[in-house]
Amino acid sequence: MNCARETSLVEIVVTDADPGMLSARLGSSARITPTASGLRIEVSDEKEVDAVIAALRQANGKLIAVQPVRQSLEELFLDEPDPGRSPTVREGSVSSKQ
Repeated sequence: MNCARETSLVEIVVTDADPGMLSARLGSSARITPTASGLRIEVSDEKEVDAVIAALRQANGKLIAVQPVRQSLEELFLDEPDPGRSPTVREGSVSSKQ
């Protein structure tokens, strides 16, 4: 598995918060998605979690969960390779000692 390709997304699940207010306070650093039970907020770095929690407090919302988002096996295998990245195995690149 290539660690450089893993995502570092963090999911924050909240309730009782106005999505418009949170969006205004967080700007484009967070992706806010309404769910049946509240809101799901995704940030691209663990360092951004504090800002989300501060905005949530100002909005009088409730924190339900904070958890890293892991890449599924399907995403891992179906993800397109980077165009500028060289292949892992190249023809003639394997050498053996004689």
